[in-house]
Amino acid sequence: GIFQFFFQSENRLYQDFRERDSLAGSIDYVTIGSSIAEYGFVPEILDETLGTSSYNLGYSWMTMQGRLEMLKIELPRNPVKTVVVEISDDTLTKTPTSDIPEGDLYMIGRVHSFPRRIRYFLRNISPKYYGWMYYQVLKRGIGCMRMVADGEYRLWNRTSERGYTPYPEGRGNLKPLSDQELAKKFASETHSEDIWSGNETALRQIIEYCRAQGVNVILVSLPLSRQKAAEVSNLQYFRDYLSQIADEYQVPCYDFTLLKTKDTLLPEETAYTDSIHLSNAGARAFSQYFAGLMQRAASGEDISGEFYENYDAMYAQESYMKYVTAG
Repeated sequence: GIFQFFFQSENRLYQDFRERDSLAGSIDYVTIGSSIAEYGFVPEILDETLGTSSYNLGYSWMTMQGRLEMLKIELPRNPVKTVVVEISDDTLTKTPTSDIPEGDLYMIGRVHSFPRRIRYFLRNISPKYYGWMYYQVLKRGIGCMRMVADGEYRLWNRTSERGYTPYPEGRGNLKPLSDQELAKKFASETHSEDIWSGNETALRQIIEYCRAQGVNVILVSLPLSRQKAAEVSNLQYFRDYLSQIADEYQVPCYDFTLLKTKDTLLPEETAYTDSIHLSNAGARAFSQYFAGLMQRAASGEDISGEFYENYDAMYAQESYMKYVTAG
């Protein structure tokens, strides 16, 4: 009974299946990914430009396996023509045994069929985390019970707009750094390049499953902030990896951190809530640009000139690099 307060709670933090059920049969454009996608794509804006009926399936910590599962739920019951898959480097390197399965906890809540929950659990959750999962569902179920009992439920219910939930207000915006500060941070982080084979398998299965359904696939990395792009030393590694898979399957692949107009389109002081998540204003600006760009690409226009060829070319244009060189 306590578990059902978690699974059935009308709480956007845990699931959105009722909204998806109400729209079943009408969704023809899907975006999917982690919280970067969840807070980055605004369906209402995509629909205005593309003439679509879209849904944002993104969710916090969503794994590649979770993305595949969600597409297997939604594609058979909707006339989907295009799936936009957001992929970040940490999504590719997470493993079932080394990372707490926060995203799988949410995913199980979003699946409203008990047998399907069990199947997903057994396929994707390491026995190492069975106790953690049990505890979290129990804890959050009790939390939902308390909200209902105290009449405070609505304070937690973040209403979504076709899956899009604006990043929670009140957390502030990203503070821009000076060129000197960016130079000090330049290449100060190196992300793991140990891409888990299970994630690559799931990515390939996503592309192949969509193709089998007659659905177009677009791979994207959403725009990181200027300071995050400066900090991480090996973003090109992940760009090359995704490009190789995209070339193999002949699907479009765009890295929006390499967008030449990114800093003008998405100024850090208003467009980001932290170094990787777009604010509501940023998501709306990005969605408008993305929709227009995809419309141009669909018409046959070559849009490659909108992007730097690689990260070295982008860094060469950054004003803070003169301080890196000087240092």
